[in-house]
Amino acid sequence: MTTAEVAGICSNPKCAKPVFADHEYTWCIECGEPLDAELMAKLPRVVAPATAPVRSRTPAEEHEERRAAVDPVLQPGERLLYWSYAIEMRRLKMLLLLFAPLIPIVLILAFLFGEGSCLSIVLFWVSWITLGTWLANKARKDYLIALTDRRLIVLTIKTPIWFHVDFSRALAVRHFDRSSMPPISTDVKPRRVKIKIDHPTQGFDASFPGGRFGDNYTHAVNIVAALKSEHA
Repeated sequence: MTTAEVAGICSNPKCAKPVFADHEYTWCIECGEPLDAELMAKLPRVVAPATAPVRSRTPAEEHEERRAAVDPVLQPGERLLYWSYAIEMRRLKMLLLLFAPLIPIVLILAFLFGEGSCLSIVLFWVSWITLGTWLANKARKDYLIALTDRRLIVLTIKTPIWFHVDFSRALAVRHFDRSSMPPISTDVKPRRVKIKIDHPTQGFDASFPGGRFGDNYTHAVNIVAALKSEHA
């Protein structure tokens, strides 16, 4: 039998057993009831489950994540120069898809809950924002663009529903030899770069965002400068 002092009593009224100072668990060994915080503070041998601190990735870490995604598609001896995240947005299609569910949602909610009820109004905004955002993303394509000493590589990646972009798996890969690039047009503005490649099957018209993407803008500017110097 333990000789340790009694630190407290189990909070379960059906148990009410003493909990001794050498107790090692976050629950009562008699009934399994979790111990309250005040009692656990008196138990020096209790080890709380370790949890790793949640930390958002820095722009530098995100930039290296994008670089690592390009490595698998490089040819032997090919040297990676610049890499940048890009978005292609078809605005008309996006607007059509965003407003497409508007009328059906209104009709369904009015039929189920009545026109003008508080519940139908709340459900309308929740449904429209959620469904509209998901449908609008269908008008968007996300890319990871990389320039090497030999090629311009375009990796199509999964479009994020909210904010986090997953670069770990490419959905499709295409490339253009720098020695025989198709017609290209560029536009460089503060905090945003645009590149358009005119090709019947592999062309794209994408913008490279800056802001929270760290060196993304700088790498996009360097890609444009390198391509323009070769195909002015």
